[in-house]
Amino acid sequence: MKYCLLLIMFSALSLFAQVDTTFSGLRGYEDLEGNTQLFFRMLSHYQVEATEGYYKGVTRRDIFHKDVNNNIDSLFILDFIDFHDPLPLIGKVVTDFEFTDSTLTDFYQCGDGVFTSYESDPIVVFNRDYDNYFGVNSFCGLTSNLEITKIDSNINVYISVFGEPSGIFTKFSYLSFDLIETTENFHLVSVNKNQPNIMFVENKDGFLYKSIDTGKTFGIVDSSIIDIQNYNFYETIDYLNRYFFYDSDSIHIYRIIKDEGKYYLSVSNNSGALDSWERRFESSSELFLSVDVSSKGNIYLATDEKIFKSTDYGQTFSLYSNLEKKIVGIYKKPNSDLIYATTHHFLLEVNSDTVKVLKLLKILLFQ
Repeated sequence: MKYCLLLIMFSALSLFAQVDTTFSGLRGYEDLEGNTQLFFRMLSHYQVEATEGYYKGVTRRDIFHKDVNNNIDSLFILDFIDFHDPLPLIGKVVTDFEFTDSTLTDFYQCGDGVFTSYESDPIVVFNRDYDNYFGVNSFCGLTSNLEITKIDSNINVYISVFGEPSGIFTKFSYLSFDLIETTENFHLVSVNKNQPNIMFVENKDGFLYKSIDTGKTFGIVDSSIIDIQNYNFYETIDYLNRYFFYDSDSIHIYRIIKDEGKYYLSVSNNSGALDSWERRFESSSELFLSVDVSSKGNIYLATDEKIFKSTDYGQTFSLYSNLEKKIVGIYKKPNSDLIYATTHHFLLEVNSDTVKVLKLLKILLFQ
């Protein structure tokens, strides 16, 4: 009796022998009409032995877009690597993206150009224009977090890069991103969109620093990481999920950190200042956070199969929903009771009473 694995997606069909495709991450936005726009990755990997000891295959991490109100699915950004040992890699890798404003029209992405390369080729791309990409002046640089601020018509784009040199890069010249010298060896955590002079960064030990002058100077605000020998701000991080949020009261700030093998929600009650951070939730599994921007102090935290709600800035939590499947991303729609969540094979719309499937990846066995 021989079986083959067929992967059937709800809105599109893809066939891979012995390949599973799963959701990863979730990010949500509200457009100018209040319609929810969701973005998530779909992961798959296929590999076969081409000749003895050499393999060929493809790894896909494409980012997809779902317009919830109009029930439209579409491919948003390609993310893939084709490999055929011992030839160089070919493809495009996207580590993060962000829109320039609430119209959700223009966006920047960062990642590895790959194309035909044995080494990383860090780039920044505007609106998928790969012919006119921005080079990043860091040898073998690996990009991660991308942040955008907009003051009047001036758009500033920042990316975090680990390479030679490492630090925070921005556009100083035509089609080129260069290091902000005062940020060397720092990792970009967040830039406050409402107060674009405020920037948060980490050092290699996971200590959090704050700048109030757009990165000219920094002061340490949280040094609570204990296991600094094993701290790695790139470990398990997919920047489709955000790990740093500002409450709508403009005072409280939320941060997800990993320390001593556990995940923690850390909360500042004074705009991220020194001695204002407190750990308020812990889990042995990864934490996913979403802040209700329409209600001060309301946050939602997911770990394993459960979603928890807090109405007091994370002081206390109550169970909101048990999805019975491991959660890999959440987004709270403002001015509503709705939460959107991804598990490995489901995209769900959740409130306290019901769970609705918006998209699924179904694995079937055929004889």
